[in-house]
Amino acid sequence: MRGCILAGGLSSRFGTDKALFQIGGQPLALRIAARMAEAGLEPILVGRHVRNIGIPELLEEERSSRHPLWGVAAGLQEGAALFCPCDLPDLEATALRRLLEAWEEHPEGVYAAGQPLLGVFPASLWEKSRSLAARGGRVYDFVSQLTIVNIGAFKNLNSPEGAER
Repeated sequence: MRGCILAGGLSSRFGTDKALFQIGGQPLALRIAARMAEAGLEPILVGRHVRNIGIPELLEEERSSRHPLWGVAAGLQEGAALFCPCDLPDLEATALRRLLEAWEEHPEGVYAAGQPLLGVFPASLWEKSRSLAARGGRVYDFVSQLTIVNIGAFKNLNSPEGAER
């Protein structure tokens, strides 16, 4: 299964491209890609522009509106996938494996408690992702009918200072 790393945001609060921000000498997107590979996934970076960081990339269609579900829609065109925002530096492969195991029991889709864009979504949600993105709908509306999986708390990195430990 593919692991889609969502990196289509503007990173306006962050001040620089989150996907390329380095922690321990490694871009955040590659950190997530390594965890995905450990979990048996094929990582692919989904975004609005090419970054050339050594993993396959899928570009979202160019749109005037910005919405994280456009990245989900782009990834779902190829079928079911595990999705993960690029800004979860502490994410572990064990958490991703737990999501994959839960998805086997709940093929309608699963997501991590508190992280609606960290989940396994079936291709049947493609139209819903496009529709909500087009009208500026809430991401939580996208996952409202899916199973919530408690895999622990993961902090989103919203500023470079948050990376300091």
